[in-house]
Amino acid sequence: MPDERFWRDASGRLTFNLPGVGATDYPGVCRDLSDALGLVPAGEIVIGPEQMFWDFQRGDQLVSLDWDIWMDFIVVAKSEEAEPLVGDVAAWLRASPWATANDTA
Repeated sequence: MPDERFWRDASGRLTFNLPGVGATDYPGVCRDLSDALGLVPAGEIVIGPEQMFWDFQRGDQLVSLDWDIWMDFIVVAKSEEAEPLVGDVAAWLRASPWATANDTA
């Protein structure tokens, strides 16, 4: 059975989401991921009224860690080369307290 939390967006980028993460938790999830997986911010956080975006990189792999009111926490590969990193982030999130505290499945 395919994993419904992975899909490709309209631009064909591999995407993963973790439902149940609130807007106030978003910075904490980003910090925890950064610490656990050696991610480095690749720009400033962008905060809007209904969404937030923050690019992170590990080596030459670039992902966007996003949050919006519809999907909650979202990870987007910025290139095909970053798809393995999306998998690493998803695996970490699923095993983290963020998944168990916010599990809606």
